[in-house]
Amino acid sequence: MTTFVLDTGETIVDETEQWFTWAKWMDVPPFTLIATLGGLLERGRPFKEVFAVLRPGFDIDEEIERRRAAGDSVRLTRDTLHKDVFPAISALVGQGHAVLIAGNMTAAEQAELRALALPVDAVLSSADLGARSAEPRFFAGLAAQTGPGTVFVSHRLDTTGKAAARAGMPYLYLERGPIAMLRKGSRIGLDSDPVWRGLITTLTELPDRGVTGVRERQPSLSDGALPEAGDHPLGRRER
Repeated sequence: MTTFVLDTGETIVDETEQWFTWAKWMDVPPFTLIATLGGLLERGRPFKEVFAVLRPGFDIDEEIERRRAAGDSVRLTRDTLHKDVFPAISALVGQGHAVLIAGNMTAAEQAELRALALPVDAVLSSADLGARSAEPRFFAGLAAQTGPGTVFVSHRLDTTGKAAARAGMPYLYLERGPIAMLRKGSRIGLDSDPVWRGLITTLTELPDRGVTGVRERQPSLSDGALPEAGDHPLGRRER
């Protein structure tokens, strides 16, 4: 039996609506926000810098709390999850594997994910594991709970992938989200990495290829500057 641990963020959540609601909250056209964000990511700038560009002096932490107080924040529901999440988890559980969700999330988001009643063994936050997901200590805490035979699945090879490698935890890269698309086709000799388990483009590949992985495309761990952990503005303050 393998224990599959799914990262948060774009690994399981389609964040499109969250970005569009930020545009509405800031009273800027959605296309302007998305295009500006893409330009910043291509230059290796942090996610949250888009707010400073569009609204100088914009305090993202303060605005997150204002949105919550106004009842304007986007709640995590099954509709906000990527369409492959539930089928993939169900298939893995049906094969006898254990599945967890673990990553940077607020207490409210953790409660929302648990309320979805997904067939997972646990939903763990970085607070539960004693470190953010871009730190090796996160994976040490995770390994203490899951034991050997664990594979971490994430859309962020540049942050969580590096941390998993440093901690010695096998990881599988899900090529999804804007940063993955910007770095698509980048290559580095990951075949020599003993914890590398390959690349997938959808979670529904996990039941067939999650452990052995595929290696025909090898994204880079160091190809250009990428946004660092802690820069995500959608309420998780992650990656």
